[in-house]
Amino acid sequence: MCDNIPAMTFAADELLNLAIMTKVPVLIVEGIDDIPIYERLSMAISVECDVYAAATLSKGREGCRGVLDNISEIRSAAEGIPVESFVLGVIDRDARFYRGELDLDPAIFALNYYSIESHYISACSVEFLIPRFTSATRKLINPEMAKIIFDSIFSEIAYLYYVSLEALKKACDRTYDSEFGYSDTIKSIINRGLHVKIMDKKPELDAFAESLNLSLSTENLLKICKGKWVGEIYSDHLYNTMIDLPGNCQEEKVPQCQACRTGEPEKCLYRKTSFFSSDILMHQAFHNTDAQYLGYIKSKIKALSAACETGVRN
Repeated sequence: MCDNIPAMTFAADELLNLAIMTKVPVLIVEGIDDIPIYERLSMAISVECDVYAAATLSKGREGCRGVLDNISEIRSAAEGIPVESFVLGVIDRDARFYRGELDLDPAIFALNYYSIESHYISACSVEFLIPRFTSATRKLINPEMAKIIFDSIFSEIAYLYYVSLEALKKACDRTYDSEFGYSDTIKSIINRGLHVKIMDKKPELDAFAESLNLSLSTENLLKICKGKWVGEIYSDHLYNTMIDLPGNCQEEKVPQCQACRTGEPEKCLYRKTSFFSSDILMHQAFHNTDAQYLGYIKSKIKALSAACETGVRN
């Protein structure tokens, strides 16, 4: 027996047949950590679907390559059945998109942003998270206030746009003499001061961005910045912002709560009510199924469910 042959939990035709018989569509995602996110999104729109990580279907084939290989194997076994009506592979919008390598099977769905984590970097997460760890309700952290806080954080992390351009240029041009790539951790890049050093390349990186029709904006940052990078740095800044809220409330830099307004800052509604950290904030953000950038994903899952029910191509 050869140990190098990938072993599937389900054979390709079995997985497809299961979806056809049960009328429960299948999502194949890149990683184990993605499973609960997509399950929550499906439940939020009252859709039942089975979510599998690529590597749990085909051992040793992970990430985007694993999703593509699994869909290819299912397609090969489909014998004319419209796979995209029953099974959907979800992949990140990574450097492959900018290298023109995504000539996709109809059963493959590429995200609009770099990864699923990227979809939770928005004012929605501010409005969602602060009331979960403080007594400040959405009367204080309303959409307008959440946007002010988010815009302030974005102005501090906008340097990630050029960090991402540097990594993307390396991924697209093998001859490019880069300072780092997507395989580096964001903290190692920052600790080495490379996020500052690359600003010497700003004209060159701007020209590269222009060739891809990119300019500095929240959405473009989320398209090219590795999800784990922007998630880590964003949650660090949000954590610091939340720690500073009681002091800012006393100084009326944010909408002032009743306690501070009546001279009782020790009872400030912005005080934390439970322990939290940067990591906890990011993982809790994934519970917000109403985040603004998720709508198109929920629509795709709903369309897949309808197609699975009828057997019609979605």
